[in-house]
Amino acid sequence: MGRGWGVVCIHHRSHRKYPIVVSDMRVFLLATFIYHVLSIGSQCVSRVSHVPKIIWYNPTITWLKGVEWTLDCVDRCELTSQSQSMDTADAILYERRTGLERPYRDATNMHQQWIDYNLEATLQIGTPMVADAYDIHMNFSTSADIMATYATPFVDAARVIDPRSKSIVAMASVFISSCALSDSHRHRLAIMRIISNRIPVHSYGKCDRNIFITMVEDTDSFKRADERTRYELLRDEKSNIITRYKFHLAFENTIEPEYVTEKIFDALNAGTVPVYLGTTDVISYVPRGSYIDVQKFPTLSLLVDHLKELDEDDEKYMAYHEWRKHTTDPEWMPSIGMITSRENAFCRLCDIL
Repeated sequence: MGRGWGVVCIHHRSHRKYPIVVSDMRVFLLATFIYHVLSIGSQCVSRVSHVPKIIWYNPTITWLKGVEWTLDCVDRCELTSQSQSMDTADAILYERRTGLERPYRDATNMHQQWIDYNLEATLQIGTPMVADAYDIHMNFSTSADIMATYATPFVDAARVIDPRSKSIVAMASVFISSCALSDSHRHRLAIMRIISNRIPVHSYGKCDRNIFITMVEDTDSFKRADERTRYELLRDEKSNIITRYKFHLAFENTIEPEYVTEKIFDALNAGTVPVYLGTTDVISYVPRGSYIDVQKFPTLSLLVDHLKELDEDDEKYMAYHEWRKHTTDPEWMPSIGMITSRENAFCRLCDIL
């Protein structure tokens, strides 16, 4: 190969451009190849590091509106619900469950990505009206572009109260507030009633409530608090209630493949044993041997007999807490659960923008 002259643009981290004269054509071609492989560009243009900006157009939790979040991947992405800057955002995230009309998409903004975000059951919320109007689908299915679930890290795995110190008035707690909106709602309520007729269950939800105590939402301090504080108070109250019982009835509002919500995680984090009604896929989301699957029992009578047996035998009951000693062991911990939490899902979204 003959000798020749060429110019290669080298970009320094200060974003200044440095043209370097190369006298050997082979060196020039090699440098040019590396330049293009690294996607630096084909011209000597200054390039500033860009942090993608995502606008969450319609968050369901009201205190999330108009604020910015600090993600673990804050250096890789900016997440906000300040919709006034939609024109300049790299991506628009639309949460389907709110039922709000989807904002108009500017067809001239070719580089802006649109995200269909939904953690709710398809049977309850439906499918997107115009599926191909979105570039990225973010939901609980393993077939989604980004899998996102209600799974939460087991931040309080060590929280196990001695079973003998748990409430002896009732064996289980339950929170159900959607009573008859659909057949699936009525089905779980019917199962809860059958169990409640056989063993004492304290119901704190709107459906068949039998515990009438002053809840945090009835206090003046709660009414004066901002939305975020209210959310945290309700979450903490629920955890403090669940932890007093040996069992918690964690019943999904819909049984659908791969659909797992916060209900089972609330019980695990509170230090109790979930009695779970939902998808059999839950085994991939929670620690091995940590829950009781309602559907594994041929009859509800056999399920109730099992709960009574555990109530009378501390050793058998504590076997459901054995996982708490093995939170770093992949043989015990879930294969999907924590990596698909909302926090991790948003960070994976940042990486592909």
